[in-house]
Amino acid sequence: VQSRKKYFCFFICHGVSPLSVFNFIYDNINKDKNSKKYEVLYMFADTHNHTCHYSPDAEQTIDELIAAAVSNNLSVVGITEHYEYDNPDPEDNIQTFDIDSYIKSFEDWKKKCPSSLELLMGIEFGYQTHTASVIDELAAKYPFDTVVLSNHLFRGVDLFYSKDA
Repeated sequence: VQSRKKYFCFFICHGVSPLSVFNFIYDNINKDKNSKKYEVLYMFADTHNHTCHYSPDAEQTIDELIAAAVSNNLSVVGITEHYEYDNPDPEDNIQTFDIDSYIKSFEDWKKKCPSSLELLMGIEFGYQTHTASVIDELAAKYPFDTVVLSNHLFRGVDLFYSKDA
């Protein structure tokens, strides 16, 4: 009989610290140290991060992100810079960037990482129905480790940035 482990998956929203989720898991599942009911895996990862280098809504530099990941014992960190192709909202500062330049920067960033931290290159595409084919082409063309597809617009307006929202 094989042993079965229970795994927990959380979808973390913007503004919720991944570490607070992990602390909740640890505090609530591991209360009974003798219990073998659950096993908490200690490979912590955060695969949805932006830097100020390519995402205008971010404030952290790659050096700050790496330092925070190391100090919080993360094993894997994914960088998913915002890429909003054909963004119709003139008040929204998130547009597109040169992906080739991003890849070059990412190669330099990986050199800064300690061996205990795996850095994943990703992108967060802003989805609109008419941009789906462009997103498909870009996702296939480049060697992303992770791709996030999100919808930041409602009726052509970014609800986070627009004054009209």
